[in-house]
Amino acid sequence: MKGALTAVLTVGCHGKNWHQPDPAATALRLSALHDGLVALILSGLDAISPAEAERHLRHAFLLECQGSFEPR
Repeated sequence: MKGALTAVLTVGCHGKNWHQPDPAATALRLSALHDGLVALILSGLDAISPAEAERHLRHAFLLECQGSFEPR
């Protein structure tokens, strides 16, 4: 997953859709967050809902873009 995410982030940077100084590092951080959120969801402890997990991932992505991304 990390390789595909790195590719998507790199293409977005080259297309000037957003700015990230190191797409590979961003992919690693977002992948780690994703995996942790999945673990919480699958644990069955009702720690987080899928919708909350998605909000966390979207927020993390926006933070990684350093304010250079405008969601549509």
